Amino acid sequence: MSTALAGQIVIAEEVVFNSELKSHSIMNTRNRVTVSTYPAVAIVQVWMKLWMKVEQTYSVILNAYNPQGEALIQDRIEPITNWRPEGMPPGVDMQREIRLVITEPGVYPIVLRDSQLNVIAEYPLFVAKASE
Repeated sequence: MSTALAGQIVIAEEVVFNSELKSHSIMNTRNRVTVSTYPAVAIVQVWMKLWMKVEQTYSVILNAYNPQGEALIQDRIEPITNWRPEGMPPGVDMQREIRLVITEPGVYPIVLRDSQLNVIAEYPLFVAKASE
């Protein structure tokens, strides 16, 4: 576990950022995604919340794996800096849309890591055919 960052991730059908309110809305969280055939591409939104134990600039890596543990996505996100007002715990909320190549049913782990590859948060996304 990262010693400088803590956080969580949520997979959703849609994540919308309201720039006036400076907040995210998460629609239809997903524990399961269905596809009509194999291979297929599943498009999901990833919402990430990070807390900084020490206020400085960071980078994080968003990974996605197939059920065999093979990397499908490795997205370095930087710079990560505090976006919260003074008095609040330092951190940032952000989102990414990812496209997963689905070749078989199973759990496709989505993992957020710090720059030293320590796991910050993990989300087990289950994928299956619509008829399964």
